[in-house]
Amino acid sequence: MTLWMAALGCGLTSAPETESPALDAPPAPVTEGVVVDASELPSGIPVKGTVVQAITFTDARGDNFAVLSQNDNDDLFAYHAVAVERPKGAVQVLRKVQQPRGECPLDYTAEFVAGSLSAHDLDADGLAETSFAYKYACRGDVSPRDYKVLVLEDGDKAILRGAEILVLGEERFGDGAFEPEGFEEAPKLLEHAETLWQAHLVHEMGG
Repeated sequence: MTLWMAALGCGLTSAPETESPALDAPPAPVTEGVVVDASELPSGIPVKGTVVQAITFTDARGDNFAVLSQNDNDDLFAYHAVAVERPKGAVQVLRKVQQPRGECPLDYTAEFVAGSLSAHDLDADGLAETSFAYKYACRGDVSPRDYKVLVLEDGDKAILRGAEILVLGEERFGDGAFEPEGFEEAPKLLEHAETLWQAHLVHEMGG
């Protein structure tokens, strides 16, 4: 601007040249998830059942929401959504995950692991990942529940599948083994998922 005006004879001197921002500048940091109440969630998130856990956080897209819910049939639902400008309250659901009850003639239980929902940017690409865990079982005896740890990012899903270790008095059931899926190009996400897995692996029932 100043060079152009000088060329027209305005007698202005040009300002010192400054470097343009690097195209590969690091992305804006992802904020940690803040717990929110169901009433604070945008109406555009198609939540089924009752909200169990919910957080909000920001990344390169703007305001994000991660929601875990459960209905009266003990189906589990998880949503990762990002707010859009218009209309007010509208969101784009990047990923929805469902764990249906299915047919179970025995005792069925399902629950999200309390406090497991979080947001982070472990691969430092400016897009947040959300992670959480849940356990479920259809059983008529004393046996470990199925156990899953999930990491969602940009609509993609990575998961650890296995079963918990159940401790009943002096007895211990299960070995804690898991099968990873979707982490082939995301070693940092796998490391985080494994840490979350270990944190909630053992369930003590007492004796």
